[in-house]
Order: sequence, then C-alpha cells, then structure tokens
Amino acid sequence: LNVQGKLLRAIEEKIVDRIGGRVPVPVDIRIVAATNRDLQSAAEQGEFRRDLYFRLAVFPVEIPPLRERGDDVLLLARHFAAQFGRELRKREAVLSEAALAMLQQHHWPGNVRELENAIERACILADSSLLEARDLGLAAPKATDEESQALAGLDLSGTLAEAAERAVRIVERRKIADALRASDGNKTRAAEAIGVSYKTMLTKIKDYEL
Repeated sequence: LNVQGKLLRAIEEKIVDRIGGRVPVPVDIRIVAATNRDLQSAAEQGEFRRDLYFRLAVFPVEIPPLRERGDDVLLLARHFAAQFGRELRKREAVLSEAALAMLQQHHWPGNVRELENAIERACILADSSLLEARDLGLAAPKATDEESQALAGLDLSGTLAEAAERAVRIVERRKIADALRASDGNKTRAAEAIGVSYKTMLTKIKDYEL
C-alpha cells in the first residue's frame, strides 16, 4: 500500500521523488495499467487503495480469458505460426486440422502467453512447416467428473459407431423404463412423455423386453 500511495501522488500531483534526491521532479505521463485481479473487489476488501483504483479506472477495458473468446484462439495461433515459422524456419508454418482441434479444446489457463509458447514449441519440434497436434506439447483434455460418471460402466470397445450404438441402447432402455414407471404402465402416456409414437413405444418395449 505504501508503493500505491507513491503512485497515486505521481498521478495526482504529477511529481516524483528521485532516490536520494531532495527536489521533486515534475513528470508528464499517461498510465496504461493491466491486471488479472478484480481490483474493485480488492479495493473493497482493503487490499488495494480505493482512491488509486478510481484514479486508474478512467477507461476500463475488460478482456475475457482466451478460452471464452471463440475463434480468437485459431486467429492468434495462425498468426504465431506464421511469425515463428518465418523466424525459425524461414517460411510460414501452418497448423493441421488435428492441431487446430486440439487448440480449440484446450482451456488455456495461461491465456495468450501459453498459446504463443505452444506454437513456438511446435515450430521448433515439427519435422516440417506443417504443425501437428503432437508438436504442440499440450495434454489431451481430461473428462469432467460428469463425463466420467456418465461413461462409467459403458463398453467403449470397437468402432465409434459400435460404441455409440451400445450407449444409445442403454439410454433408450432407461428412458422408456422411467417413462413407463412414471405413467403407471400406461404406454400411451409414456410415449407422449418421451416424444415418440405409440407404435415406436411398443417396438422398443418388445426390443428391450420391458
């Protein structure tokens, strides 16, 4: 807070004190400040000077984290690939479809700096000017707790189509059984509840032996 007081004085009075100096030095400055903290909350909690906060917050611009900025990830990634490609390989690098997909899936806790480092690393490690997903050095996205619970007990062997078909059958059987239970066995009401025709309901009941 002591340093904040000195900064506030420099902003308000437009003077600073040199180390070891005795005469205040006038300054003509414009301050552009950035932070990754909520300074308004910090000021309310006494962790940041309120008067300094209001002096700095003349024209605040809030930039959302990279993970919330949609296609900005790909735009920046292509820019960095071209830049580092020219610097390190004398030609612009491009990102493969798999690399682009991985970039979109990553959460980027380190924001733009992390993205820049990933692309620079890829340009160093890649065998050619085409950057692959493996060159990025990013960990594959982990399943959330909800996804892990949903996948627990599912047979995911075989092809994607085969695994998906088994998962669909599990969901269908559960939904139909729940609908029948909620409607006290009334097939017409159960069919309406889950949005299928009465004929489809009868077919599914027979198929799943309900």
